[in-house]
Amino acid sequence: RMLVAFASREPIGRFVASIFEVLERLINRVSPSGELMDASMYVEPSGPLSATVLSRTTSWHAPLQTLLALNGSSHAANGSAAHRGGTDVGNSGGNNGGNSGGNGGAALNAREAAIYDLVSGFVSDLECGIVYSASEHMATQISFLTSGDLERGAHLDVQIRLSNISADLERLGKLLRYSPPNDARPVSNSSVWKCALGTENVADAKAKLVISKEDVFSTLKR
Repeated sequence: RMLVAFASREPIGRFVASIFEVLERLINRVSPSGELMDASMYVEPSGPLSATVLSRTTSWHAPLQTLLALNGSSHAANGSAAHRGGTDVGNSGGNNGGNSGGNGGAALNAREAAIYDLVSGFVSDLECGIVYSASEHMATQISFLTSGDLERGAHLDVQIRLSNISADLERLGKLLRYSPPNDARPVSNSSVWKCALGTENVADAKAKLVISKEDVFSTLKR
């Protein structure tokens, strides 16, 4: 029988990453891998990422608009594309001057409330199966693996955890009894593989958003 290997990710971290898959497309108008999104996606009133569509179909769009306003962003989620090359859309660590005088605490509380509503909206829409552009990233890992067929899930042999990918790939190589071609050497003495792992889609290379992953994790812990 064919050996079936599958990649997996810690589920809460994957959910948070999925939120950013959506927000990257909506606010920065780029896919997480860096390609520009098609402008037709944002055309009112029927573009799948237009404010009209998202405000009618999702629970998280309105809190996102509130958060953008609190951060003093001139880039509404249905407005012009955010500056790229590392320019911040907003300040995820504060409220762009809102801390001056006696308004600082209120502005900070308002931002925290908007983040809570935004995350709650994503959770609610996931629970209710709401479909919108890029919402497929919110699907559970087991649904991706089995396509809804639970019998298929019984024949998954090797789990490759992204948090432990080097060790799990070595385990896979040994199960396959893999060895590099005669003219190739393993990447290290402790590895069965010819090539080293590379990196791509690095977070530090992306434009910033009005919310950070730390904001989302903190909200989920509340």
